Amino acid sequence: MTDQTEYFCLGVVGWPVAHSLSPIMHNYWLQKHHLKGTYSAFPVQPPDIETALTSADKLGLQGLNVTIPYKENAFSIASKHSKAAVDTGAVNTLSYRNDGIYGDNTDKDGFFQHLINSSGRSDWTGAAALVIGAGGAALAVVLALKEAGFARVFLANRNVDRAQSLIDRLGGAPIVFCPDNEKDSALKQADLIVNATSLGMSGQPALELNLDLAQDRACVYDIVYTPLHTPLLKAAAARGLTTIDGLGMLIGQARKSFEIWTGVEPDLTDELRTLLLDRLGRSA
Repeated sequence: MTDQTEYFCLGVVGWPVAHSLSPIMHNYWLQKHHLKGTYSAFPVQPPDIETALTSADKLGLQGLNVTIPYKENAFSIASKHSKAAVDTGAVNTLSYRNDGIYGDNTDKDGFFQHLINSSGRSDWTGAAALVIGAGGAALAVVLALKEAGFARVFLANRNVDRAQSLIDRLGGAPIVFCPDNEKDSALKQADLIVNATSLGMSGQPALELNLDLAQDRACVYDIVYTPLHTPLLKAAAARGLTTIDGLGMLIGQARKSFEIWTGVEPDLTDELRTLLLDRLGRSA
């Protein structure tokens, strides 16, 4: 149980960070669960990031979310790490404790919990997935799928070396590199198709996939949430496939951070989703 007299001073650090939806989510949960505190966005320029992260507790902060481009910086300054942080080499959640700075990564759990909630399928043992991308988000996604028991994870990315580095980091099988000339074959096998790139985001070109080749039971998950209904998800819906948008992953990773800091697992409500859509200008 959380001490109800405690005041939680929390925030998010990034550059830029004004667009972040994190203050909306965390301040909503603080209010809904009758916890005293505030959550703010802190824009920090690259030359100042190490000082900001190592001294945040001197300003009274108990926890910080860390977003692009500072997740690896956060990993390096943390004195203790969760398994998810070690596996991904990145930290998006810092906790300032009496015995040091604790680093965690909640992206993996946020992704997979949203997959379960939205797909209606809790057991993915033996399934196959096609993941597009090889950045930090893809790393969290692929790690989640490996731990969930997927039999095969096809990883497609234009940069072969970067994709292979991710595969090597996570120990190889069941993750295999998928070159362009084998993407159609992977599509035919995939129970889950994940866009873990920025393609399809507002101002970016769409991710081109031939979803006519996908199995009827396939789920298509796009981590992009601006717009909510990306060209990929629109094409998947037109094909009659199950679609999963990126807003739920965003909420899921924030929800885990909130629980780490406060000891309270926050409620998932339609009201919060509406608040976030309003902030996004209902870009759905």
